[in-house]
Amino acid sequence: NQIKDFYRHSSGNYECQIAKAKLHGGNSRPDRLRDLAIYRNQMKSLCNDWDSSDYTFIVDSEITFKHDILEKMINSLESYPECVMVTPYGTPEYNNEYYDMFAYLDTNDEKKSPSHSEITEANSAFAGFACIRTEVFKQCHWQPLSDISEHVFFCEMVRQYGKIIVEPSVVVRWRK
Repeated sequence: NQIKDFYRHSSGNYECQIAKAKLHGGNSRPDRLRDLAIYRNQMKSLCNDWDSSDYTFIVDSEITFKHDILEKMINSLESYPECVMVTPYGTPEYNNEYYDMFAYLDTNDEKKSPSHSEITEANSAFAGFACIRTEVFKQCHWQPLSDISEHVFFCEMVRQYGKIIVEPSVVVRWRK
């Protein structure tokens, strides 16, 4: 209902549907990763006007965040012109440890948590909320890679255009 209310006064597209796919839970099975890639690419296909914005935001469900997150993420991209995508430091509700290690790879392709005190460059990151330069987003898509996060393939494409960073001053919390 909040989405419907928003679009009564704003332009853009959205889709709400029941996908009739099985509930996968938080596993890394290939069928779940395939479904996630399909959903994310369907979300991207809703955009039919690539010229009206400089930035695209990708937001998962089941996360909470502060009202200034959009401004902070745009400021990060503006402060680092070589950066084309910024992701938050995502934690579960019950502690402050980085939670999206499935999608995260540092610049050595290792799964060492990003810094919680300084900006970290990454080969792959998501944490449920990303801000990406629209001209880059337009060129990229998701694809599952066996039991590897669909974000790894997406981020590999993104890195052809510039850097990906994790911004620790931007925090999202995952609700389970």
